[in-house]
Amino acid sequence: MLKPKTSADVYLEEAEDYLSKGEVVQACEKYYKAAEEAILILANKYKISNINEKDKASLERIVSLLSKILGEAIVKYWATAVLLLTAKDYMDQELVKIYKNDVERLVFIADNEGVNT
Repeated sequence: MLKPKTSADVYLEEAEDYLSKGEVVQACEKYYKAAEEAILILANKYKISNINEKDKASLERIVSLLSKILGEAIVKYWATAVLLLTAKDYMDQELVKIYKNDVERLVFIADNEGVNT
């Protein structure tokens, strides 16, 4: 049976589409959104409070709490997503192809650990 796509999956697909077209800034923004949604999916799964807040401080707190549950790699994956967003104007396509792997890992974890939101 096919598993329904999460919001993180949809953003990841959009990012891939933008990247394949060479639209790096838009791809970086979508990779960040995929990571953000993955974090919220995991927060929901592990019943971390205030999961609907998407402000930076709340997300950072959620990532910190998730790292205690899932390991410190979550922090690295999230940091990569933040880098993609904040440095999007300076990224080239080849560099994004390297960094996107961390976002894909984060979405994979959310897909396999989390529930749909």
